Amino acid sequence: MAINFPNSPSVNDTHTFGGKEWTWNGSSWVLSTNASNYTLPIATGSALGGVKVGSRLSIDSGTGVLSADVQTSSYGNSDVDTHLNQSNPTSGHVLSWNGTDYAWVAQTTGGASVSVSDSAPSTPSNGDLWFKSDEAVLKVRYEDGSSNQWVDAVPGGIGATGGGGGASVTIDDAAPTSPTAGDMWWDSDGGRLKIYYTDATPDSQWVDASPLGAPALTVGNTSIAITDTGSNGTITFNTEGTDRWEITSSGHILPKTNEVFDIGSADKKVRHLFLSDNSLKFGTRSLGVSGTGQIQFDGKDLLQNVVITGLDNNHTIKYNGTNWVNEPPASTPTFLGLSDTPSSFTAGKWLKVNAGGTALEEADAPTQGPPAFQSNWRIPL
Repeated sequence: MAINFPNSPSVNDTHTFGGKEWTWNGSSWVLSTNASNYTLPIATGSALGGVKVGSRLSIDSGTGVLSADVQTSSYGNSDVDTHLNQSNPTSGHVLSWNGTDYAWVAQTTGGASVSVSDSAPSTPSNGDLWFKSDEAVLKVRYEDGSSNQWVDAVPGGIGATGGGGGASVTIDDAAPTSPTAGDMWWDSDGGRLKIYYTDATPDSQWVDASPLGAPALTVGNTSIAITDTGSNGTITFNTEGTDRWEITSSGHILPKTNEVFDIGSADKKVRHLFLSDNSLKFGTRSLGVSGTGQIQFDGKDLLQNVVITGLDNNHTIKYNGTNWVNEPPASTPTFLGLSDTPSSFTAGKWLKVNAGGTALEEADAPTQGPPAFQSNWRIPL
């Protein structure tokens, strides 16, 4: 049955229905407080009262036992304070959980999935990154619609083994303080992309994923490739698809194929070649210079006791009893200039040794006739 309140009540008028009393407060009927309507007060430290079961609390409906879900933590206020009050963070660093503890790290501004392994991931997706550790090359999975392949993203690089997984790319001028294998860091100061790599030793280090400037400069089928694992960097020069020369980690310039390539040619000569001693090799033989400036072949002096001064055309080398010296030619190197020859020419004359046997002289042609007939000569018929 509906409650039927009086019409036009005055303030503090009451109305009773169903054992309950209402009072008119001037604008509405309000249930009155009386002995039959008791409100339990909230319990305090000094007064009894009601409590409400909150989070992590439960009451057994059968026994009425109150239980609490106690939470424990290894971190207290002192632990938080220890991590917050450190001198190493710089602007932009954040406090990050590294798996075992909190540490200050540079703010991560992007993300990438990178696999680090000798072999390609078995189920790649378009755009995945793979660091091929046995060749030290970063590759990207490229699907062009008709074929799927791994393409060198940044050729050249470093050696690596094992591991792989997700990685974050950190952009900062200082390396992240708590990296994990496969993480990537863009060195904003040096403009280099690096990958955090753990090798088989195991040693961990940041290595260039985009080595030195243009790690592989390629035009058509000609290229310059730079490779560096941290201890054996090389630069390889390739033309027309064939490796020609290599600069080794020790600084040596070596041909990639033995006895094939030349330095200079018949019409394109090298101007100067500056060498140290014993540095010009001919197969197993060597041509060099001793510590005293003496030319040597296979370590033995050539032209010992040679004194060359004012060398000129037509000079000859002559031993003077002490040294080999150069001498100019005779002042008149002609037949008439010889001291033991006639001083002029006469037509029809012959040369003969003079009676003293000391010089040449001109003489008339011989006038000797045929020999006299001998009686014992026989003429065959």
